[in-house]
Amino acid sequence: MARVLAIELTMLVMIENEFGEILVQDRQKKDWPGWTFPGGHVESNEGS
Repeated sequence: MARVLAIELTMLVMIENEFGEILVQDRQKKDWPGWTFPGGHVESNEGS
């Protein structure tokens, strides 16, 4: 029996400067609003 599992790979990064301040984003999108770390989707050819 064959099974297919659809996944979507993403990554987030935490960036801290020498003063201990952390970079965050205030997302305004309706599908994912609020504070988050910068990041993005992982393309199929990345990391190969």
